[in-house]
Amino acid sequence: MDGQYCETYVKRGVLPKHKAIKAAIWLFAFIAFAAGLFGLGPIGFVVCVVTILVGVFVNPSFNVDYEYVYVDGQIDFDRITSGERRKTMLRTDIENIEIMAPMSSHRMDPFKNMQGLNKHDFSSQKEDAPTYGIVFSEGDKRNLVIFEPSEEMMALALRKSPRKVYKD
Repeated sequence: MDGQYCETYVKRGVLPKHKAIKAAIWLFAFIAFAAGLFGLGPIGFVVCVVTILVGVFVNPSFNVDYEYVYVDGQIDFDRITSGERRKTMLRTDIENIEIMAPMSSHRMDPFKNMQGLNKHDFSSQKEDAPTYGIVFSEGDKRNLVIFEPSEEMMALALRKSPRKVYKD
């Protein structure tokens, strides 16, 4: 056994839709508080407290990090929520992929707008981040995984499957 191992940790930025949801929750809490002060009485305060509790419990779920673990030709994509809860989102083997290349590469052009392709984005969502894509089939479904591997992970994948992995 080769014993090849590498892990990469990526912190996802806050998405605009998550910012909008947070703002809506806190705006609704403020409106409920104001309604409690100026008319609804205790009902407004109860709605305000419930909204704040929802905000407190929903807010940490927007704090998402990803970890990619490469072990002997297999890559696990894990989602870490709030720095506490880990869930393996996807697992693929380098031997079973069609292609692994930078998303900016011409090699990925046929897959970017393909119909019926399941897209999994495990990247940081930053504009300037060097993202790579993996295309593989699982049953009758084709998948595109977007992620940000380290140089070490790319070197291990290239060594494992040089005809399917591209660094251009």
